[in-house]
Amino acid sequence: MPPRGRPRGLRRQLPGGSGSAPPPPPPTGLTAADAARLLEQASFGPTPSEVSRVASTGLTAYLDEQLATAPSGYNSFAHVPHTPPANCTYDGSARTGASRLCARDNYSLYQVQRRFFQNALAGPDQLRQRTAFALSQILVTSGIEIYEAYGMAAYQNLLLNDAFGNYRRLLEDVTRSPVMGHYLDMAANDKPDAARGASPNENYAREVLQLFSIGLNQLNADGTLALNANGQPVPTYDQDVIEGMASAFTGWTYPARPGATSVWTNPIDFEGAMVPFPDHHDPAGKLLLNGVTAPPGQTPEQDLKLALDTILQPPERRPVRRQAADSAPRHQQPESRLRRARRGGVRQQRPGRAR
Repeated sequence: MPPRGRPRGLRRQLPGGSGSAPPPPPPTGLTAADAARLLEQASFGPTPSEVSRVASTGLTAYLDEQLATAPSGYNSFAHVPHTPPANCTYDGSARTGASRLCARDNYSLYQVQRRFFQNALAGPDQLRQRTAFALSQILVTSGIEIYEAYGMAAYQNLLLNDAFGNYRRLLEDVTRSPVMGHYLDMAANDKPDAARGASPNENYAREVLQLFSIGLNQLNADGTLALNANGQPVPTYDQDVIEGMASAFTGWTYPARPGATSVWTNPIDFEGAMVPFPDHHDPAGKLLLNGVTAPPGQTPEQDLKLALDTILQPPERRPVRRQAADSAPRHQQPESRLRRARRGGVRQQRPGRAR
């Protein structure tokens, strides 16, 4: 009769017992080539040591580490007035004078660009840095118009802080950013005034739809263009929606400096978020996207929230606007700021606005 139990010659090794070997780490499933490819996409470039480390720890551990790493931000940039003082301007006759260095460090992007490359080359938060850089290519601003170093640093910090959040939160923070408000004229965007022949500025309303979110034309679920019965693309919005969105974004201005009284309009300032002034907000009802109408009498905050919510409405709840399917839109599609810039167009400035 064969013995019961283990066959002779086999010895059971208990974990941690005498003579036992430590269990091998679970396989990560990443080869060195896989790790290098991941780092090419999720960082500003692989190094040999980082390739070995990621191949050893695996994809999940690497992503968990990166998501938990604090931003290598743009700190220590001091606030300066929008108009440079006389002792902080470029002097073509001196290469290293105090005035020239002051202007370089405070009224150009020189130090911001230096910090960008430092973070990109040596920052531990590589995935966050790479994501924020990608977002900066979509939610664009201008170093020509926002030439104060502290202002562009503040905007870069916003993108870094929101890099791993949801797009709705990011879009609201960008919308209320005084940097974006200055660039696309939402700051000090006043309600209509028939006596002055003034109407809300449409720059931000146009670009938040065309460049920052849904684009010009509706798409099918597979990303192809949705076509009407005549085989033409179906616009996502028309001029009436642009005007409604522009009115929804009225009544915001720059934040006040600490200790200062907030007034319409506050001096140009890029720290913090823009602040609302209900007396300068259009109180009328407004046509937004997808047939949604903002009711009259809402606050600046309520209209802004509703406008952004309609933009980020889930696709399954975003009806195709078939009223435009069988004929051309009542208005031609608005020309984008980017297209105007490419053909040499000049943006109209609001009267009295300092540059």
